[in-house]
Amino acid sequence: MNIEKEVRYRVTKEQIKQIIGLTTDYKEKVEMLDITFGYNGFYSLSKYGFICRVRQKPNKTTLEVKKLIGSDWLEQEIKLEKLSDGINYFNLVGMTPYMYLKRFREVRKYNNLKIFIDEIEVVGDFVEIEYQNVPDAEAELNEFLKTVGLQNAPQEDLYGDIIKEQLKVNEQFKKEFNKGLKRIIKKYVGEEENMKFENLLCEKAKEEGIERIVVGGIVKNSENKYLILARKADDFMGGIDEIPSGKLEANESLFEGIIREVKEETGLDVEYIENYIDYFDYLSGSGQKRRQYNFLVTVKNTDNVVLTEHDEYKWQTIDEVNSNDKITKNTKTAINIAHYNNQ
Repeated sequence: MNIEKEVRYRVTKEQIKQIIGLTTDYKEKVEMLDITFGYNGFYSLSKYGFICRVRQKPNKTTLEVKKLIGSDWLEQEIKLEKLSDGINYFNLVGMTPYMYLKRFREVRKYNNLKIFIDEIEVVGDFVEIEYQNVPDAEAELNEFLKTVGLQNAPQEDLYGDIIKEQLKVNEQFKKEFNKGLKRIIKKYVGEEENMKFENLLCEKAKEEGIERIVVGGIVKNSENKYLILARKADDFMGGIDEIPSGKLEANESLFEGIIREVKEETGLDVEYIENYIDYFDYLSGSGQKRRQYNFLVTVKNTDNVVLTEHDEYKWQTIDEVNSNDKITKNTKTAINIAHYNNQ
């Protein structure tokens, strides 16, 4: 078991640059996900004195319990094969997920202090300073804070307390946070169910004489606009506007296919597959019977579209989609279902 002593401060992007310049590398920047569980939501810590979570890093997934003793933390962790194992374990003992932290974390050193730079989805940017096992912790901590200009900054609460307060006072934050938590739990708990569903769709297509399966990704940005690609004039069905789509490769699942196709055609990285939307059938240029399964997806960043197979792209509102004569009726139907069923 480990004892942790820590403080944290909210920082700006400029302060992050300054901290990086004044500290040394310790661990490279990685993407992390924490999902916290309890019997009484955000009041679990105050009532029981501990928090339970599952944590996913690029090469390590753990189940962790942290017990608060005074102002210090006693921590124990168990290595997991996959994140869903931890989620299922906590569900089995009656705990429910109430908080997530999806962040990029970089760990650095300042003398004997361990410095964590956290860029957290929805919540903001923070620096967390650990000082256990530091001989003259108070002096080193004060020196660091003064050096980076944080000596007069207020200490921040635990991340859970920060989120709890924002959920009380900020409706937009509450909407985004709850949507993110729901999406993450659905993604990891539903792995086995997703596989069964994918197999069912593929078997149905085979039984109905479909010769080739195609997957389509409906991509929406923060302004509720949809990504529309212009097909090259010399392609099959040249000149139409469409969503990112393409043929499923051998031994590839539907979800694997949609992630690959969106990446190949737009350069965008799929973060979540939100929902299955619908399908439509058509004949290829060679007369092959094809079925396109369409999914609503969320990508990590909508700002950097890089085309490889299309002439141009545009972001269109639902009204612009419906008035676009170059989009087929089937594709418009799929986008409309995605739009009105996922408000």
